[in-house]
Amino acid sequence: DLPDDLKVDNEAWCVLQKDSVTRLLVVTNGNYFLEKVLRLDPNVRFEKTAPKDFREMAQDKLRPYDVVVLDAVTPERLGEGNYLCVNCVPPLEGLKAGPEAKFPIIHDWRRTHTLTRFVNFSNLEIRQATTMEVPKWGEVILESDQTPLVAAFSRMNQRVLVIPFDLYAS
Repeated sequence: DLPDDLKVDNEAWCVLQKDSVTRLLVVTNGNYFLEKVLRLDPNVRFEKTAPKDFREMAQDKLRPYDVVVLDAVTPERLGEGNYLCVNCVPPLEGLKAGPEAKFPIIHDWRRTHTLTRFVNFSNLEIRQATTMEVPKWGEVILESDQTPLVAAFSRMNQRVLVIPFDLYAS
């Protein structure tokens, strides 16, 4: 270390956080591909439940989970929490599901969005997706020639990511 007039910049500190575990509740009738993807991250722990059991679950039973993954399951309502909705369009204010779109072609995606900034969707092929109308308070992240293919919603104590197509069909 060389002598200088500003001693305060001769040391640096960094606080490192311990790796945390993300707890997921996966509501599914069984989806091998989705479960395999979720197992890739060693910091993800998940439990599975059947759709009928989820419908009977009280909101307070969901609190221990960081994210609830709904796989082809559309509940009557979504409570507080974080949700990943795959192959379904959940009941959110202003969000409307429409007919199936066959072979939608990717037009554009939000390249700077936190979820997609390191992802290239140009080679993604989808056999079919549920069309949806996204309200102004939603954010379209992936757009096709027929419908939004990924949209995010955030209000008060609820964050929802919607992917209205079956991962097997892509």
